[in-house]
Amino acid sequence: MGWRQIVVLYAVLGALAIAYVGLEPRRPEIETDAPPARPRFLSVGRDDVAEVRLERGGRAVTLRRTGERWQVAEPPGSAVPPDLARAFVEALVDAVEIDRVAAVPTDVEPFGLDDDATRVTISGAGGEPTVVLLGRTNPTGTALYARRVGVAGVVLIGRNVRYFEDLIYEALPRPVVPIDAGNDAIGSPRPLTPNRPPV
Repeated sequence: MGWRQIVVLYAVLGALAIAYVGLEPRRPEIETDAPPARPRFLSVGRDDVAEVRLERGGRAVTLRRTGERWQVAEPPGSAVPPDLARAFVEALVDAVEIDRVAAVPTDVEPFGLDDDATRVTISGAGGEPTVVLLGRTNPTGTALYARRVGVAGVVLIGRNVRYFEDLIYEALPRPVVPIDAGNDAIGSPRPLTPNRPPV
């Protein structure tokens, strides 16, 4: 077999390969059963948050970011580990809506979003602050009821937000009753004397 025949054979094989690729039916796209991506609870980015204020049960704590480090601005003299403060902020900002449980709730008490809710104010470099209410956990204890102030609807978000919130409050000094609360009031000084029966 001469070299001309070899060249012709290669040319024919090349043409057949091109024709095969061009005529091969396209495979249909495989549909997956993966659920659609869940929407984010907040539209605030991590780097946009400069300050977060938590208010719960008459106690407030303000966390402020300086550079990449978080520290307690209020109450004075308090110390919350910077990694814990960052974990709370990231958990809240990155939270997704697991489920929307009420479009326009007429009664928010069953969700714990009344006066007992934790009020979180997220402030950035500019613009209006975002205010969030964190309520009770759902009956299975796997998620947390939440809503944005000014936005209709109650949603479920990850419970880790509450976990980090509790750790922040545990790191704060315990509230004390003032010593001068009055006679026989809680916190008033009393001498420690043994109980003796009357004579």
